Amino acid sequence: MTETATVLTNNGNTVLLGCGIESDTCKSCAGNAFCNIKERTYEAILDKGVSVEEGDVVQVFLPPGRTILAGFMILILPLLFFLLFFLLARNVFLVPGEGKQALFGILGLGLGFVSGFGFGRINRKKNMPRVIGKANS
Repeated sequence: MTETATVLTNNGNTVLLGCGIESDTCKSCAGNAFCNIKERTYEAILDKGVSVEEGDVVQVFLPPGRTILAGFMILILPLLFFLLFFLLARNVFLVPGEGKQALFGILGLGLGFVSGFGFGRINRKKNMPRVIGKANS
């Protein structure tokens, strides 16, 4: 998936990108799934051979597989942990009462969020979007 964004700062091999209502390209795609938050900024890796300056509008490549994996880690993994801990409390630890079992599930939910966050931090550079060139204006 390719998106457009505006270069805010250039840090050598990474750039800080922004997508806000000031940019004409962002105004034209207000329903965009990646940049639909006002004043959204994010970091991206600058591909070799691509030269950009502050204020340039660039094309950003978001690998679909990694985007789907990130969604899974943020949304689905915590729910799976909730279900796993709930069922473990019920069937393995024989915790009496659904309220206490639900508390185990909530503990699992929290662990799922922490696991997803940790996975994202460990693979941060690998999962970052890439600037592939300047956008055609």
